[in-house]
Parts: sequence; C-alpha cells; structure tokens
Amino acid sequence: MDVWVNCHVLTPSAPAESLPLADFVNGLHLNLDAMFFNCQVAARYMLAKPDPGGIIINVTSVAAVVALPGHAAFCAAMAGINASTKTLAVEWGAHNIRVVGLGAGITPEMAEALSVHPPLPDARPAHRRLPPLALASADSLGEAAVYLASDAARHISGMTLYADGGWLSDGYWEPAEAY
Repeated sequence: MDVWVNCHVLTPSAPAESLPLADFVNGLHLNLDAMFFNCQVAARYMLAKPDPGGIIINVTSVAAVVALPGHAAFCAAMAGINASTKTLAVEWGAHNIRVVGLGAGITPEMAEALSVHPPLPDARPAHRRLPPLALASADSLGEAAVYLASDAARHISGMTLYADGGWLSDGYWEPAEAY
C-alpha cells in the first residue's frame, strides 16, 4: 500500500439546539473516528513494507474552518480531521509516511443540504452565497488528490490543501437583503 485516501460522509443535521445526541455522535463517528482508525490500519501496512513509507490523504471540508449553520457535528469532525492530520504527519513523518489533508469546497450535495435549512435570521448582517466556482466536483478533488500523492508534493505534510474555488479566501458574503 503506497497511497490511502479517507473520504468524509455528509451526515444528517439539524440546528444545534435540537440536534439529537445520537446524530451528533454518529456524525463524529462516521467522519473523525473512522478516519483515524483507517489511518491507523493504512500506517501499519505502510510501516510493514520492506521500504516503509507512503501517503495518507484525509479528505476534509471547508466546514473545518468555517461555520456551516445546522452542521455542528460535521464541522466539528472536519476540524478534528485537520488536527489529526497534523498530529499523524508529525508522528509518522520519521517513517516516511506523509499525511496530508484535502479540503473540499462546498459540493453540490452540501449546497443542497444547506438550502434545506431555513435561512439565517434577518438579524444577521450577511449570508454566504455559493458561486459556481466554489462548488467542488469529484474531478477537481481527484486531480488535487493525484497532486498530493505525487512527488511534486513531497514537501507537503501535515497541511490541508483546499480545493474550494477560492471560496475561503473571498468569503462570498452578500448583504442579507439579497435573500
């Protein structure tokens, strides 16, 4: 095993004040716990090779660094994946195992899930808009994963590369009146 990719799962969500404990725990389990234990198994295989080493790519989301209302468990899990990616990179780097994050922009599925919830109250000064460039596609994420697994990215470890169409940099804020 030379390359291992962990992908996240968009779990059911609800406003934080009404999110059932079981849904919150399940969201963490399906994303953060599963990612960690999958990394552990992949690293064991990579360490057991005659020439130890490899690359582990943890697919995370812009939700790791930006609040997505109604998605407390998902955001917490994505932030945990970013933190775990750094820790595992430090622990396994001496064994020639690179651990990197690939931060997905908002996917069409996430955009649809976000639109299910009622808009933020008008008391908020602005809302996020989702321009077409910000929507992440499977192809764009796949191309970024190929890059991260290549020798061209050999000096990237413990960091998360965001393939988000510039969404995090721009912010895409619009006045509340636009909604």
